[in-house]
Amino acid sequence: MRGSTVKYTGKFIYFSIDQNNRGHLQLSINNPSGSGYRISGPKYDGTGKTLHIHQLTSRDIAELRSYLDAAESRLEETKAPEVSP
Repeated sequence: MRGSTVKYTGKFIYFSIDQNNRGHLQLSINNPSGSGYRISGPKYDGTGKTLHIHQLTSRDIAELRSYLDAAESRLEETKAPEVSP
């Protein structure tokens, strides 16, 4: 998290909101070592700073899982049927 104004010192998975020097926001999910997956926003260019960090709780995880399960179910419903050759 180069350029961060907020430091994470925990041992859990967390969301972070970063802002680059052009004012664009980025949402990512990260592990304690600081590597993670960008969910939304521009590719990280090293110019940003971390605005907010939220450590995931058990409740967060359960709620997120229910939303992700519902999203996956909807994707399956709209998926075109496979055609045999």
